[in-house]
Amino acid sequence: MTDVTYCDGPYSCAEGANVLVIVTEWEQFRALDLPRLKREMECPVMVDLRNIYRAEEVTAHGFRYESVGRGARGVAQSLANTQQAGGASMRHAPRPATMASASRR
Repeated sequence: MTDVTYCDGPYSCAEGANVLVIVTEWEQFRALDLPRLKREMECPVMVDLRNIYRAEEVTAHGFRYESVGRGARGVAQSLANTQQAGGASMRHAPRPATMASASRR
């Protein structure tokens, strides 16, 4: 695939990204160093499609956090926590980073 960039790990994947999308439940993505991850990103926005993080934990580190299936109250609280922590705002077109797991054969 020519439009796919492979990275050595989550932090190199997040380097310069505006949005981080987690699409896997693999163990190595469940315990990310959130302060380090935020430093690597251009704009700390996390979309967690597997619900492996708690919104309170991620927004406490200044991320804007979105997940699926947790209801509107969770999203509203996430946005409020992010604003209190001086977190993310989108200023320009995002460069997404998607953390996925894959096996190469």
